[in-house]
Amino acid sequence: MKKEFQGYHPLTESEIQELLRVATLSLDANIMLNFFRFEKIHRDIIFRILSNESINKRLFVPHHAALEFYENLDEVSGEPFTKVDDIVRVIKSFKKENFGLTETIKESSIYSDLYKNISNDLDRIVKVVALEKKKIQKSFDRKSILSQLEIMLDDKVGPPLPNEEVDVLIETCILRQENKIPPGYGKDANKPGAYSFSGIPLPKKCGDYFIWEQMIREGAKHKKPIIFITDDEKPDWIKKTMQGPIPRPELRMEFKNITGNDFYILNTKRFLSLAKMAFDAEIKTSQVDEIGEIAKRQGNWKDEVYNALRQLGGEADLKEIYKQVKNNRQGNVPASFESIVRKSIYHYSSETDIYLNKEDLYTQVSSGRWKILGYS
Repeated sequence: MKKEFQGYHPLTESEIQELLRVATLSLDANIMLNFFRFEKIHRDIIFRILSNESINKRLFVPHHAALEFYENLDEVSGEPFTKVDDIVRVIKSFKKENFGLTETIKESSIYSDLYKNISNDLDRIVKVVALEKKKIQKSFDRKSILSQLEIMLDDKVGPPLPNEEVDVLIETCILRQENKIPPGYGKDANKPGAYSFSGIPLPKKCGDYFIWEQMIREGAKHKKPIIFITDDEKPDWIKKTMQGPIPRPELRMEFKNITGNDFYILNTKRFLSLAKMAFDAEIKTSQVDEIGEIAKRQGNWKDEVYNALRQLGGEADLKEIYKQVKNNRQGNVPASFESIVRKSIYHYSSETDIYLNKEDLYTQVSSGRWKILGYS
């Protein structure tokens, strides 16, 4: 019985370490994008570990994961500067709303010094932030990071899905989503739009399934187990149990039935922790924790917030959106997630001071209430 249902039996620590020594190590798009989010010290550590010969020769990037990486690269690599600009906009907006329009404060002799001091302090903060932005610009070289990543992953990207099979695979994807067969059901099934490769449209809602299909084909071709390294902890990839999170049993059993080998999932923190033991990787436990925390905070919040608002009928109060996002993540949210949700709306609404001048997705209906533009 156990043999037929191995997916329901989590691997032991020693079994995972043994698998890590022999398995193909498949990288998700979010792992590659995080290189542009980490500080240099953390980025260099991960580069060094993934460049280790015993690890590097077994790296694999599903073609669709690489496509998603490049499609999201501009937005993610601009985050360090966007966040700094956000701070400046918020300060200037605060000053304008609370001081620039408060004539009674400026005209009153009692408060004039207070106004002047606070106004000057805010101006000084803006200057400090501008200096910090220059420091970030010096330490963050997008071109260099991308070049280093592409060299490390040279010849590691798998082939695209055959053009003649894409239509059938899309039908399979939709059928799996309707029947909640992982991965890719749930909120992903509502993703709008499509990427394209060689003129072939690839619906975003099928992204996880395309990656899964490409990993299965890679495992079957080389007759090797695969460890998927991803910081995606959605319930269609990860199942929460009393013993902790594990890969969905359905995924492990499907992979085993088709390829004859095992499949497992590790997030960045878990991978680095195991690599430290299995390969004597030079990384401190504190650094593993720091990198893991940063990776956990990341995610495609733009899509998550958009999908949450769609699930709420296209219009909702912020509190309702927070609750929906939290439910979709099964409570697995960083402490600052409400702020992240708000920014994910403000960045894509031309009505706000921190609009990114990219997609205009939202309009404010009333205080704290937002609606998807054109949604009906």
